[in-house]
Amino acid sequence: MSIQTQSLIGGAIPATVIVADDHPLLRKAVCSLLRSRGEFQECVEAADGNEAVLKSLELNPGLIILDVSMPVLDGLSAAKKIKEALPMVPVLMFTADASPELSEIAQSVGAQGIVRKTELSEVLLQAVDALLAGETFFP
Repeated sequence: MSIQTQSLIGGAIPATVIVADDHPLLRKAVCSLLRSRGEFQECVEAADGNEAVLKSLELNPGLIILDVSMPVLDGLSAAKKIKEALPMVPVLMFTADASPELSEIAQSVGAQGIVRKTELSEVLLQAVDALLAGETFFP
């Protein structure tokens, strides 16, 4: 289980989120969005799936957001490896095209949700809230 601290209203704030995407500007935008709500103490970036796996094992984050298409190791393969090692950590897939088929594959590797990259703000935050509440998010 991830290290957490108490928020001012008594709820736990996950210590770390990992955002993995091969586009640096997108990683920074997602981290900025999460930080703006005080969602996490730290937002760690990864440029590929292998880096996401290594950082996940090192940090045991409260949430992992993975791009489906990344170099070295794709997001679906990374999700599977992460879930094998850290089954309790919620994983949200981030993709250009969230087709029903891709949603099924994401679920089969252990991801709890999927969001289109075009839905960067409101829908992403809804998905994060759902996963942190122990729910799934497959619109």
